Amino acid sequence: MWAKSLTKKLTKLEREASDTFFFEEISLLDFYLYETIYFLLIASKEKMEKEFPKLMQIFNRMANIPEIKAYEQSKKCITEVS
Repeated sequence: MWAKSLTKKLTKLEREASDTFFFEEISLLDFYLYETIYFLLIASKEKMEKEFPKLMQIFNRMANIPEIKAYEQSKKCITEVS
């Protein structure tokens, strides 16, 4: 049930997103989407890449911001919860 609901919400976001960041300029929503998509990729990378290309573009654009990229590659980055 949650998967169907989530897909519906992601489809709406996909439809409303611009081709750059969600609102064309970077916003707090882009950071939220980045974190959300990060975890969704763990669960269903193929589905995200196939069904939500605009959201994946936003994710990749966010992942390539130098400060985010540096953090993701640092020891400070939380990669697992014990």
